[in-house]
Amino acid sequence: MLTNELFVLLLGVALSVPVFWACKRLPEERWQFLASVPIFKDSNGRWVGLNFTYYGLLTANALVFGVALLIVLMGSLRVPAIVTLSLICAVLMPCLPAARWIARLVEGKQCTFTIAGAFFVGIFMAPMIVALFNTQFASLNLRPLPVIPCLAAIMIAYAFGEGSVCFRRRLRSPGMHQLRLLLWSRPGSGSANPPAHLRPMAFCLLRPAEKNRLCQRT
Repeated sequence: MLTNELFVLLLGVALSVPVFWACKRLPEERWQFLASVPIFKDSNGRWVGLNFTYYGLLTANALVFGVALLIVLMGSLRVPAIVTLSLICAVLMPCLPAARWIARLVEGKQCTFTIAGAFFVGIFMAPMIVALFNTQFASLNLRPLPVIPCLAAIMIAYAFGEGSVCFRRRLRSPGMHQLRLLLWSRPGSGSANPPAHLRPMAFCLLRPAEKNRLCQRT
């Protein structure tokens, strides 16, 4: 029998190898697109295709791994696999559509998904779904699910199954207070030339007029 500490240690060692490889290789250009499937030809005779990315492949694999880990963790709670699979389907039913709805709401894009959006919905739905399962189990004289351990197992599985998320909003003419917050500038400091070399990424987000306005403001 594996102890809890040994299980966590083996899991960490097994996952450290692909994480180390991914940090070194995935930023390279050749690891961006996995395949391209031709869809139709345009008026110029050129093919318009659908791109499949390594990001999508790895995210799908992470989801499969998270589901498998949840089955293992729920099995340690003596929950039958069929109950775990039913719980997974019940949670995913509202979460998968939410991945697109939340992305449309936040980013305003039609063709994108967000794992964080699905998680946002799932974190509210999971306790209610577990409670609903226990209500049905009580009517059938079955052993109820342990609520807190089940939710902990779901959160652990999510941590392993989550790929990544990035919400972006364009900076649109912020006021001076927002500029000071962005550049860590103290009001009333009398600094007419903010140290942009210490904050190049934030400073470069500003338009030229905004840079001049910040530098001239005391």
